[in-house]
Amino acid sequence: MKGTAPKLIETESPARAKAFKTELALGKIPFTLSVRGYVFGTFYEFVIPRIYSEYAIKLWRRICISVPDKRVL
Repeated sequence: MKGTAPKLIETESPARAKAFKTELALGKIPFTLSVRGYVFGTFYEFVIPRIYSEYAIKLWRRICISVPDKRVL
């Protein structure tokens, strides 16, 4: 079966992670969220089933355009 692996979307921005989580929940898209903290920052990792990946990527692109990355470097 072609394309059965889950899609992984990763971000370092807490604002984008929160907005994406809200959009996925509103769209009733199943996902798994992992938060990984390192010395140099925190990463938010979303795992989305392949069947929903196209729609999730469209949502992610919209989030990236509308929510600024507020990381402090």
